[in-house]
Amino acid sequence: MTTAVPGLPRLPGPAAHLRHVRDLLLAGRCCLWLLPDSIVACGDADALMRSVTADLIEAGVDVRAVPAAVGVGGPLVRDRFEPSRNAAAGPNNARPGTEASPFGGLEPKRFLTADLVKGSISDQVVDRSSPLMRRLTLAEQHPSAADRLDPLASVAAENAVTVVRAWLEPSPNEVASLARRFPAQAQAAPQVPRRLAGRLLVAARARDLPPGLIAELERDPAMEVRWWWGIVGRADTAMIVLDQRPVSLGTHRDRLQQRLTVESIVELAGPDLALAMDLATSWNGWRNTLEAVLRKLVSSTCSGTAWSLPAAMLANQPTDVLRPPTRLLEGWADGSVTLWEEGLSLGSLHGLDSVTLSSEIDRRMWVAQLRILLPAIETARRRLSSELLADGVAPNVAELELGLLRRNAVLGVLRLNSQQKSRLDDLVACRNLLAHNKALPDVTLRRVYSALI
Repeated sequence: MTTAVPGLPRLPGPAAHLRHVRDLLLAGRCCLWLLPDSIVACGDADALMRSVTADLIEAGVDVRAVPAAVGVGGPLVRDRFEPSRNAAAGPNNARPGTEASPFGGLEPKRFLTADLVKGSISDQVVDRSSPLMRRLTLAEQHPSAADRLDPLASVAAENAVTVVRAWLEPSPNEVASLARRFPAQAQAAPQVPRRLAGRLLVAARARDLPPGLIAELERDPAMEVRWWWGIVGRADTAMIVLDQRPVSLGTHRDRLQQRLTVESIVELAGPDLALAMDLATSWNGWRNTLEAVLRKLVSSTCSGTAWSLPAAMLANQPTDVLRPPTRLLEGWADGSVTLWEEGLSLGSLHGLDSVTLSSEIDRRMWVAQLRILLPAIETARRRLSSELLADGVAPNVAELELGLLRRNAVLGVLRLNSQQKSRLDDLVACRNLLAHNKALPDVTLRRVYSALI
């Protein structure tokens, strides 16, 4: 997705996922929540976070959202291959006098003493700007014996959820330190039931975290790791399209054409909800206009080239439906690949060249036509059979499929009028094309609409 999707948290798939994250926190669990770069860049991640925190507050839980660091107005740009690099001071332009520091000269208060929604941690614990607290809060290793003085213990013992958006944090190492140590402190809180102890929700892109941290936290029994993977489904895309392009009243042909257009957009966009919105408002439903519309949409909404998903990978089912395969993390991050209806899928059509795009369009439109036209063809067959029975043409015609009906008509066993014969020919041609994995061209589709009414 390249643009924000209004109402994303209320769609069925995302809403179920948000309830799951909320329920983990209500049960006393800490959570690392991993979101694709594309979700963060367009602002949808912030809407998802607001939904989770609102649900927690409604459930009576105190939520403390760590605000953005000073001077950070949006998601930070980090090097894809060195996510631990400080965004404010990289290795080649470190601030004078800080070359030996892994924290790039940042003050601890930039992260751990930021004002929270209700009060601030600094109001309840000792000053973190001292050398001792600098070592404790920013340590890259696991807690040592000196952690007996760790002020996180007082925070972790409180019945509240601390929420961190890692894409707004200048130091991935600070985020990593908090994610490693907060769950242990919450579990160690004296005389506090786990569900009433402090909880931590860290929402992050993969690039916002130091290498190896995700795998480490996935092994940590005190931390839950959840991925935005396979969350958007067909029902979500259909709701987006129908919201923009409702099926209106009209003739049977009008309604059939509208239903096929909606289903085609759902198949064409797949999990790309932004593309679904755009096609619903700018495409007339005919194949011969589609590629021009897509090119216009790509030029106006997509910046850069999407990651290329090898075609062979599309044929392989993912080994894990809970997280993206390691080999596809780069494509998952930029939105180029996702889990869609239990199979790997291109996250968007934006990255395809013209030849591949045309082939993929035909394949997806064929799937949409199968869903809408095959049931309509069967209904039309039964209607034609009823007409023939009413005319006394043949007693056994009701059970004959289209091919046998046409064969009997050609042999003269069935006597059809010219209008019935034309309808039968169009139905057979449509059925045969779909049976051979071919999408109907516009000219055939127009004839079929007439045959189906």
